[in-house]
Formats: sequence, C-alpha cells, structure tokens
Amino acid sequence: MAAVELDDGPSIPEGTEVGYAGYGAAEHGETMREQMHGMELQIMADNKCKEAMIQYEADNMICTRGRPPRYDSACNGDSGSGLVGQGKLYGVASWVEDDAHRCFNGALVIFSRVAAVRDWIRQVTKV
Repeated sequence: MAAVELDDGPSIPEGTEVGYAGYGAAEHGETMREQMHGMELQIMADNKCKEAMIQYEADNMICTRGRPPRYDSACNGDSGSGLVGQGKLYGVASWVEDDAHRCFNGALVIFSRVAAVRDWIRQVTKV
C-alpha cells in the first residue's frame, strides 16, 4: 500500500481509468455489504454529464461511468469512497444518476472534485 496524492489538476481527460472501493449495497433497498468491493470506472466528458443531469457542476464535480464489460455503478452506502487513479485521489463519492429510485449498472456516478477543495483539505489536515 502507498499513499496517494491529492489531485491538483483543473480537469481529468475523458476516458481516464479510475476506481474506488466501498461498502455500498448491491441493489437499491438492500443493506450495505459486509465486505468492501471495488469498482472500475472511467471519466466521462463534462458536457455529456451536464446534458444528462442539470445539477452537474464541472468545476466542483467529476462524472464517471463503469467500464466495460461490467459497467459498475455505486449504490447506497458508497458515499464518501475515494476516486483514485494514477496515484492520485481525484474525488469523493457523492451521488448517482437517479439514485433516489434505484441503483443500476451503467449509471453515472458523481464525485466531489478534490482539486476544487485541495487548499482547504491541506489547511485542515496540515498535509
């Protein structure tokens, strides 16, 4: 295991492979899992996510979708999981497209963008 860096970039290229691990439910309405599971995601273009979700804000959020062939998605209980790739922490799991009604593979998964609050994180944690 190794520490990851806090991302400081203004954007992450579309298609960048990233992942996260969490305890979220396998399906909507189920309880959280007892064992952590990993998800393989890729960065989506900001304009595609804005078209799909009016509340998406590219300056503060990162939009992802599961990579083929599984098209993983997040579910209830995955919030707070770190989005990592290339040795960096890019974001923190926040919400899923249509997460109020169901969890489904292929859904867009939105992360809070670490680079947008990096200075605050460093100030509070003294890292």
